[in-house]
Amino acid sequence: MTANPIPADKVGQEYIIELVGGQEYTVSDAIDFGNQQVAIRGSKVNHAKIKMTGNASFLTNNGLKLKFVDIDCTDLTAGALLGTSTVPDADSQVASGEYVVANPIMLQGCNVTNLSKKLFYDMNKVKYCIDYLGFSDCNIQMQQTDVLVHAAKSSIIRMDVVKSTLWSTTQVGKFFMQISGQRPNKITGRTGAEFNFLNATFYNIAYNKDFVNWNNYRGQSCVFLNFQNTLFTNCGNNNITDKMQGNANMKHDYKNNAYWYNNAGGKDKYDNSAIFSDPQIADPMNGDFTLSSIEHIAKRIGDPRWLPEEVIE
Repeated sequence: MTANPIPADKVGQEYIIELVGGQEYTVSDAIDFGNQQVAIRGSKVNHAKIKMTGNASFLTNNGLKLKFVDIDCTDLTAGALLGTSTVPDADSQVASGEYVVANPIMLQGCNVTNLSKKLFYDMNKVKYCIDYLGFSDCNIQMQQTDVLVHAAKSSIIRMDVVKSTLWSTTQVGKFFMQISGQRPNKITGRTGAEFNFLNATFYNIAYNKDFVNWNNYRGQSCVFLNFQNTLFTNCGNNNITDKMQGNANMKHDYKNNAYWYNNAGGKDKYDNSAIFSDPQIADPMNGDFTLSSIEHIAKRIGDPRWLPEEVIE
């Protein structure tokens, strides 16, 4: 940003950085966009490629979108791919003390490979209220070694995983998500939080660990879990919603989901109408999550990219 500052006429509005389709770019250090809302966008047909090396990461305190890019994290040594600025925007602070990230932090139409660090991290420096964190139409391959979505001081108000696959080639005892910030309805201007997993595939995520760790969210009626047409395989120590909800008070809507664990069956305490049989995934360790199970296919469970096209008669 020092060498290529935001143009003066774009300050205060979303600045779109257009990448050339098929072109490879290298990021070798942290880029902190601060309070400048930014969208980095490649071509939907021919993705741009970003190689993350060394201490590279994308940081923001006012919203960041990455669209239609392939992100190679093989040589990434920084703590996270996405994160929040270590210095907040003073004007964004609300009465309860949090600094609000009002605009989305999201990946859309992205392929991420060889991520061995956190997917998102608030850097454990500032108490943020993150209004929206989202992953849409993404294929994110990880070698999980750490918490993947980590709000160490912050709160997340809405998180979406939609038509996406999040998978790890390693099996470890680390949470998928940890939120240590304030309960959402105690933050000025917020009444609750929601987490939407819609038409998503999770594989080897938090293999033998609780799926989430969020003491200020667990069991709270102001938090809404919305899981629809989502497949969890080898995730959350085979006990996902029990550890997320804590009790029946937490609002939830579960429909057409499936759980399968360690080739021995699945179970779930609160999502008891789900499918608990083998989804018959083609070759998950090599990234092919095509399903053969007739039952799963009929209910359109998982990331649509792995399902045959729906025939409309």
